[in-house]
Amino acid sequence: MNSNPPKDFEDLTPMPRHLREFAARIRCAQEFLGVPGRPFLLSGLLERTLLAAAVLEHRRGLAGEHAYMVLRGTRRGHHVLAALERYRLNIGGRDLPLVKVIDNLLGPRMNDAATSFWVVPEGDFLRLYRFLLTQVRRAPAPRAPAPIMHQDVEQLLWNNSIGFLRSDGQLFKRYNIPQKRGILLTGWPGNGKTMACRWLRSHCETLALEFSHVSAERYERARSIGNSEDLFTLSQPGIIVFDDFDLAVRDREQFGATSHHSTFLGELDGMRVREGVVFLFTTNAALSDLDPAFLRPGRIDIIAHFPCPDAELRRRFVMERWQSDVRDALDVEQVVADTAGLSFAEMEGLRTQLVLRFLVTQQWDWSEALRTFHEDQRRSKQPRRVGFMDGRTAAVDLPLETIRNAN
Repeated sequence: MNSNPPKDFEDLTPMPRHLREFAARIRCAQEFLGVPGRPFLLSGLLERTLLAAAVLEHRRGLAGEHAYMVLRGTRRGHHVLAALERYRLNIGGRDLPLVKVIDNLLGPRMNDAATSFWVVPEGDFLRLYRFLLTQVRRAPAPRAPAPIMHQDVEQLLWNNSIGFLRSDGQLFKRYNIPQKRGILLTGWPGNGKTMACRWLRSHCETLALEFSHVSAERYERARSIGNSEDLFTLSQPGIIVFDDFDLAVRDREQFGATSHHSTFLGELDGMRVREGVVFLFTTNAALSDLDPAFLRPGRIDIIAHFPCPDAELRRRFVMERWQSDVRDALDVEQVVADTAGLSFAEMEGLRTQLVLRFLVTQQWDWSEALRTFHEDQRRSKQPRRVGFMDGRTAAVDLPLETIRNAN
């Protein structure tokens, strides 16, 4: 009996669904190009570089001129969920056609290339690669403003994120420790959590580390189709930010258990060991409202608290973020004193009041801007919230210490 498989054995083997989808998308893209094409994926920085240089010529459906094209309306226009887009890129005086395949209708599938990728004519792949490499090298490194936080907080956040990812992975393997870290950023909105995330993202792009942002909406969309595992995985070392995940990590004893708890906590640990990843969570909830199972060491290693800024941080915010002509017209120390208890976001709203009044009167009137700001606050009929709401009635002041080690 001949045990050798027939020559056409591969044709008899069922192709996994995601590979069939990928092949179908490539065929559609090649048809749109009019020539055989080569698919490729781009990181966030490379994709932004390509989109900045290329010109969108035409958009059509994935299965024809109009079929299977999905657009979602937004305040700024629309967002493409499913379509083929053809671009033209001029390299050295010669136009290069490109097609972008977009199919996010079923939600994010980070390890599934069938969702979003590019196709370039086969003979032009190397040309495009050299062009993008040159553009990235010439472009200034993306830089977000340094976060307004105390130096010890900034250093500890850096050491446990970027510094952790750049450490020697062989040492972790030697002692059989997964190179994985969990960081929780807490604090009332407007006190710097988003600023810190942007700062880390800019360093990830500069250092070729992967960065993924997972909103509650994106997580729910993936969860609804049973594909949430991919949101917890990266193709290379990097940071995954889970933004405002109160629903999945609230204390089950206080608020009741939901299916979100088991799904989220299960995926966070994962059936397979996750390596080279920092999970960064942001929440507006008080620590006492969060599930102890979520906060345990191994899931959360560092907790960084972002309270309303103290006088030192408010002074830095004015000196570093407000324009020089605004600062020169004011008594900075008076501004620092008058903004006690305000968040960075509220201070920025106060600056806006000041500038708007200046545009009308051509005078920098701090007292009037302050009065108008507080009147607007009172008219909103929302009580001032310094610290966190405890989930039931009153506000809870948080300790001045900004970081604790969960270990």
